[in-house]
Amino acid sequence: MQFFALLVSCGLLIAVAAPTRADTGDEEFFRAQALFDEGIALFNQGRFEEACPKFEKSLAIVAGVGTRGKLAECWARLGRIASSYKLYLEVKRLAESRGEHERAVIAQKRADDLKAALSYMIISPGPSATSGGFHVTRNGLTVEPRTYNAATPVDPGEYVIAATAQGHVAWTATVRIGRAESRRVDIPALAALVDNNEHYWTRERIVSGVCIGMGAASLLGGTTLFALRARSKWSDALDAEDCTEDSGGTVRCTPGGKGEALAKDAVNSANLANLSAGFGLVAISAGVFLWWRASRAGANSRDTGAARKDRDPPQKLGLAPTLSPGSAGIVIWRHF
Repeated sequence: MQFFALLVSCGLLIAVAAPTRADTGDEEFFRAQALFDEGIALFNQGRFEEACPKFEKSLAIVAGVGTRGKLAECWARLGRIASSYKLYLEVKRLAESRGEHERAVIAQKRADDLKAALSYMIISPGPSATSGGFHVTRNGLTVEPRTYNAATPVDPGEYVIAATAQGHVAWTATVRIGRAESRRVDIPALAALVDNNEHYWTRERIVSGVCIGMGAASLLGGTTLFALRARSKWSDALDAEDCTEDSGGTVRCTPGGKGEALAKDAVNSANLANLSAGFGLVAISAGVFLWWRASRAGANSRDTGAARKDRDPPQKLGLAPTLSPGSAGIVIWRHF
């Protein structure tokens, strides 16, 4: 009697597994049937890795209830317990909708037999779940929000869990789960993205730009102006009647005369040209250094502006030019 029941059960499963001609053309039906038959032959030889794709392709052509049942059985042989379990439940639902009670009972029994070997994954979305555009994927497939914090059957294997949200840094983690194992994946709060435009012009970069601008103006403008003035005054001194130039190129002027005053003015202008050039070079060098340091700090830091304010004390950065007899420079100061 038990043997007869087994035969009936197997017969029902084979019937469920066969493609049907409903809602498909003859050509598609025969192609699906050929794939199914190839799958059956491979399945009977124990070549499940080759048989399952045949059933999958047949099912893609003719979405029959029966092919689902055979594919579920094949997946179970490959260790894809959760996939098989879900597909058996689908077979049960479709069989019930057709009034095929015995087939529904068999599919439910097959699903029940797999329950003890099921693996489960629980995904907890964390505090970022309320962020705009929050999205979680498992191996590239969307995890439905209704399944958050719920034990979801999954096949044993390796999974890449990814979480994204608008204005936040993406988060990923790789999770490996074994047979009959349960794993919980807690997604941490996603870090806010740094607004590069907002944080690019830091105080240090602004000071750097001012230094370079002042240096360029002093080097090109101030130096040229004073140099031209020195040349003009020196030319005027040489043209004065109370100044003479000997064979060695030395200019001698009558003390207290107009030429002496012009010569002194030329010397002062030349000194100012040198000071302006020196100041410009120092300012440009300081600006380049500050820009380099600001860029290096930006590359090494991944903190948001808010996090940095919370962690670091207020800082002040400034500069001031200095001039003294025979020298020029720029003072850069920073208050911690």
